Amino acid sequence: MSEVARGAFILQSGEGRPIDLGGFRMTVKATQDETRGAFSLLEADEPAGFGPPLHIHHDAAEAFYVLEGEYVIFLDGRELSCPAGSFIFIPAGIPHGCATLAAVTI
Repeated sequence: MSEVARGAFILQSGEGRPIDLGGFRMTVKATQDETRGAFSLLEADEPAGFGPPLHIHHDAAEAFYVLEGEYVIFLDGRELSCPAGSFIFIPAGIPHGCATLAAVTI
Protein backbone atom coordinates (compact mmCIF):
# COMPACT_ATOMS: atom_id res chain seq x y z
CA MET A 1 0.00 0.00 0.00
CA SER A 2 1.29 3.43 -0.92
CA GLU A 3 0.28 6.34 1.34
CA VAL A 4 -0.44 9.30 -0.95
CA ALA A 5 -1.69 12.29 1.05
CA ARG A 6 -3.83 12.99 4.13
CA GLY A 7 -5.00 9.40 4.54
CA ALA A 8 -5.34 8.66 0.83
CA PHE A 9 -3.72 5.41 -0.27
CA ILE A 10 -3.34 3.18 -3.30
CA LEU A 11 -3.16 -0.60 -3.53
CA GLN A 12 -1.76 -2.14 -6.68
CA SER A 13 -3.11 -5.34 -8.21
CA GLY A 14 -2.47 -8.26 -5.87
CA GLU A 15 -1.94 -6.08 -2.79
CA GLY A 16 -4.01 -6.29 0.39
CA ARG A 17 -4.32 -8.60 3.39
CA PRO A 18 -5.33 -12.13 2.33
CA ILE A 19 -7.91 -14.10 4.34
CA ASP A 20 -8.01 -17.89 3.84
CA LEU A 21 -11.62 -19.12 4.06
CA GLY A 22 -10.88 -22.77 3.32
CA GLY A 23 -12.27 -23.24 -0.19
CA PHE A 24 -11.36 -19.74 -1.35
CA ARG A 25 -9.62 -16.51 -0.39
CA MET A 26 -10.66 -12.93 0.15
CA THR A 27 -8.35 -9.95 0.16
CA VAL A 28 -8.95 -6.98 2.45
CA LYS A 29 -8.36 -3.88 0.35
CA ALA A 30 -9.49 -1.29 2.92
CA THR A 31 -10.69 -1.49 6.52
CA GLN A 32 -13.11 0.75 8.37
CA ASP A 33 -10.13 2.15 10.31
CA GLU A 34 -8.21 2.96 7.11
CA THR A 35 -11.24 4.77 5.59
CA ARG A 36 -12.02 6.69 8.79
CA GLY A 37 -15.23 4.71 9.32
CA ALA A 38 -16.61 5.24 5.82
CA PHE A 39 -16.50 1.60 4.63
CA SER A 40 -14.54 -1.64 4.33
CA LEU A 41 -13.71 -3.20 0.97
CA LEU A 42 -12.99 -6.85 0.17
CA GLU A 43 -12.08 -8.60 -3.07
CA ALA A 44 -13.10 -12.24 -3.41
CA ASP A 45 -12.82 -15.10 -5.86
CA GLU A 46 -15.66 -17.40 -4.82
CA PRO A 47 -16.15 -20.94 -6.11
CA ALA A 48 -19.33 -22.10 -7.82
CA GLY A 49 -21.99 -23.09 -5.31
CA PHE A 50 -20.71 -20.80 -2.54
CA GLY A 51 -23.04 -18.48 -0.69
CA PRO A 52 -24.07 -17.59 2.83
CA PRO A 53 -27.60 -18.36 4.05
CA LEU A 54 -30.18 -15.62 4.46
CA HIS A 55 -28.80 -13.09 6.97
CA ILE A 56 -29.01 -9.45 8.10
CA HIS A 57 -26.34 -6.83 8.76
CA HIS A 58 -27.89 -4.49 11.33
CA ASP A 59 -24.95 -2.08 11.47
CA ALA A 60 -23.77 -1.79 7.87
CA ALA A 61 -24.92 -1.73 4.28
CA GLU A 62 -23.35 -4.17 1.83
CA ALA A 63 -22.41 -3.66 -1.81
CA PHE A 64 -21.04 -5.97 -4.49
CA TYR A 65 -19.67 -5.38 -7.97
CA VAL A 66 -19.48 -8.60 -9.97
CA LEU A 67 -16.29 -8.64 -12.05
CA GLU A 68 -16.55 -12.22 -13.41
CA GLY A 69 -19.05 -15.06 -13.17
CA GLU A 70 -22.64 -14.78 -11.97
CA TYR A 71 -24.19 -14.17 -8.56
CA VAL A 72 -27.76 -14.87 -7.54
CA ILE A 73 -28.99 -12.49 -4.84
CA PHE A 74 -31.93 -13.41 -2.62
CA LEU A 75 -33.82 -10.24 -1.63
CA ASP A 76 -37.39 -9.67 -0.57
CA GLY A 77 -38.46 -13.22 -1.48
CA ARG A 78 -36.99 -12.93 -4.98
CA GLU A 79 -34.00 -14.50 -6.73
CA LEU A 80 -32.19 -11.93 -8.84
CA SER A 81 -29.57 -12.92 -11.42
CA CYS A 82 -26.49 -10.68 -11.33
CA PRO A 83 -23.97 -11.46 -14.10
CA ALA A 84 -20.57 -9.79 -14.56
CA GLY A 85 -20.93 -6.01 -14.59
CA SER A 86 -23.78 -6.01 -12.05
CA PHE A 87 -23.72 -3.74 -8.99
CA ILE A 88 -25.71 -4.75 -5.91
CA PHE A 89 -26.44 -2.47 -2.93
CA ILE A 90 -28.19 -3.83 0.16
CA PRO A 91 -29.04 -1.33 2.93
CA ALA A 92 -28.47 -2.27 6.57
CA GLY A 93 -31.36 -4.22 8.09
CA ILE A 94 -32.47 -5.97 4.88
CA PRO A 95 -32.50 -9.81 4.94
CA HIS A 96 -30.45 -11.16 2.04
CA GLY A 97 -28.41 -14.09 0.81
CA CYS A 98 -26.47 -14.98 -2.29
CA ALA A 99 -25.08 -17.90 -4.25
CA THR A 100 -22.61 -18.24 -7.09
CA LEU A 101 -23.80 -20.00 -10.23
CA ALA A 102 -20.30 -20.08 -11.67
CA ALA A 103 -17.03 -19.06 -10.06
CA VAL A 104 -17.31 -15.36 -9.34
CA THR A 105 -14.93 -12.48 -8.67
CA ILE A 106 -16.38 -9.59 -6.68
